[in-house]
Amino acid sequence: MLGEIHRKTGGAFLSQLPPSLAQADSPQIVSATEGFTGADLKRLVEDGKTLYAYDRAKGCPLRAPTEYFLAAVETVRANKERYAVAEARARSQRPVRPHWFGISDVAINFSDEMIGRD
Repeated sequence: MLGEIHRKTGGAFLSQLPPSLAQADSPQIVSATEGFTGADLKRLVEDGKTLYAYDRAKGCPLRAPTEYFLAAVETVRANKERYAVAEARARSQRPVRPHWFGISDVAINFSDEMIGRD
């Protein structure tokens, strides 16, 4: 995972991973992130770190590092699906512009008299 994320995003944020999270099972996570963009992978890392930090702050037993990232994969996928549905709904509900709305269809004629010139 780290190599794939590094390749797609330049790796600027990877140095901020806690050492325990850097030990995640890369092949398992890479196979779970097929089709992710660089932004998706960045979100995945940030969400995985947030889940880890939450468990640490609450004093919960820590899970295997891979589990945090796999949980984040599901969150990113669900968010992508919700976004796609919302975007499709917005496109279907967008009203059609009237024919006169286009700037090329509107002729604006300013005469000297209209703008105050004599």
